Amino acid sequence: MIQKWLIWSQSLNNCELDRQYASAGLVYALRLTFLIGPVSDSTR
Repeated sequence: MIQKWLIWSQSLNNCELDRQYASAGLVYALRLTFLIGPVSDSTR
């Protein structure tokens, strides 16, 4: 299972994969900031 996924991921375009991970990380970071921001403001 894991080996099959590794082969599949390697066959993908690395640049495309990096771009997807980067955008996903950015969205995640933004969501985290929006979630934590109001909470930290209200606890002060």
